[in-house]
Amino acid sequence: MISLNEALCRVLDFAHPLPSEAVPLDESLGRHLAVDVHARADLPAYDNSAMDGYAVRAMDIASACGSSPTTLRVVSRVFAGDLTPLQIGEGEAARIMTGGKLPEGADSVVRQEATSVDETAGTVDVRVAVAVGKNVRRRGEQMRAGALALRAGQRITPDVIAMLAAVGCVTVEVACAPKVSVVTCGDELCSLDRERAGAIIDSNGPMIRAMAQAAGASATRRGPAPDEPAVLREQLIAAARGADVLITIGGASVGERDLVPDVLRELGARFVFHKIAIKPGKPVGFAVLDSVPIFVLPGNPEACARTFDLLVRPLLVALQGGAARRVARLPATLRNSVRKQPALEYFIRGDAKLTPGGLEVTVRDRQGSAQVGAGVDTNAIAILPSGAGQFFAGAPVEIELRGPLPASTGPLLLGFAGYSGSGKTTVIEALLRRLRARGLRVAALKHDAHEFQLDTEGKDTYRFAQAGAVAVGIASKTRRAVIARTERPSTLRELIGALTIEVELILVEGYKREDVPKIVVNRRGVKQLSTRARDVIAVISDEPSVTEERPCFAHEDHDGLEAFVLEFIANSR
Repeated sequence: MISLNEALCRVLDFAHPLPSEAVPLDESLGRHLAVDVHARADLPAYDNSAMDGYAVRAMDIASACGSSPTTLRVVSRVFAGDLTPLQIGEGEAARIMTGGKLPEGADSVVRQEATSVDETAGTVDVRVAVAVGKNVRRRGEQMRAGALALRAGQRITPDVIAMLAAVGCVTVEVACAPKVSVVTCGDELCSLDRERAGAIIDSNGPMIRAMAQAAGASATRRGPAPDEPAVLREQLIAAARGADVLITIGGASVGERDLVPDVLRELGARFVFHKIAIKPGKPVGFAVLDSVPIFVLPGNPEACARTFDLLVRPLLVALQGGAARRVARLPATLRNSVRKQPALEYFIRGDAKLTPGGLEVTVRDRQGSAQVGAGVDTNAIAILPSGAGQFFAGAPVEIELRGPLPASTGPLLLGFAGYSGSGKTTVIEALLRRLRARGLRVAALKHDAHEFQLDTEGKDTYRFAQAGAVAVGIASKTRRAVIARTERPSTLRELIGALTIEVELILVEGYKREDVPKIVVNRRGVKQLSTRARDVIAVISDEPSVTEERPCFAHEDHDGLEAFVLEFIANSR
């Protein structure tokens, strides 16, 4: 019995790319590019506006502000697709729509929200200064003519089709679809159109054919074949004829009627492996007959689906020139304990959700590999590696997401970031009082770049810590606390995960590099934190900038900040 990784390596040794064919662009979805694709022209083809507004010369509005706007004469209108040569000069502007070609002489675009137009006078008042190139998409900034647009092996998705169309591809050279033949085996089975009393409807055959098609293959299926060696032999010979890959389902193990491995050997097939150290799916086999790869999948539905995902899909993708990548795995916390066989790697269905502390997964109590449609009402697979016989609740694991996460019901996060001395704590303190007065349950978390001391020298908890306790907890009638010594700085998600009471909003001081909605706090005379990050939603400063595109509040504007935060809460629910 070999490991999953070793089995996959042996399978991919037979991944010889198939020939290619040209197909119309509209028929290429789901296929894999057989050749590199290069841009035929610059993309975009000319300088154009990124938004509706006014094309201007930045130097003409360098002193514009809300209290003293700059007035420009509107000399033309530009719509997307209009390539009429236009030009603006000193003191002039052109009304321009998103995608419109930038007139000669213009070097930037002012968004229309920062302007006021006088249609009668034919002028526009501009209330902000902008830098050269603002709101302009430059010719070729996405791609230059001749640049590599897409690599061979890329799977064609709707986004890829958009790129192929943008660079002028009418037809696309793609890898030929692998021809896959699926055969289900077993006396106990019947097909949907030939039901009989006491028989089990074959659900694996339709499932595996659909999975093969989803992987880009052209798939057919036969069976169910009876447990009779002569009949099974003829079915396998016919199925292998002209196939790039043959898949059998059922009869894979060592039972009295598990005939498939023996019949394949009689036909001259060479087994590359039979049984791997996973659950479900341990009996899976892989053989080769006259250069045709053959997968012998278990008959239990969950084991059948899992072994296809882990072994068959990578080969089908590789035959089309694609990268045989496994499904992305994400770190998560196990919410219930699981016993397992130490020698096997487990793939267990479960329910994942996103919490303030990160992803959590609860595995299902019933994990029978014979369950049909086990993935219909679960959204994750937890991977438990070999080597351990038990995983306890709280253990870190990896998961594969197989469905959408449920809507998050955790608290909202709002960060306050700025350098020391900027006034973050004072701002948060005032905001907390106001939100508390409105009946909101709000928590506050703080990052400290230095050591801190919460305990009091001489108290019992202090003595416990000094004696070597890595964590000390204390609780009274109305309060509780846990002080833990960590080997590294705690992440924001870890700190949130330690918060064990329900709150509606968490105000976070510090953690300025964490990707959470945040308000930047700056103060004159203190090092300024950039306000350009995409997660910055507002600014607090004693020097409000007239060009600041985000809401900007003075340090003392508690009413304005409170109203903004209440709106943030309402819009986030």
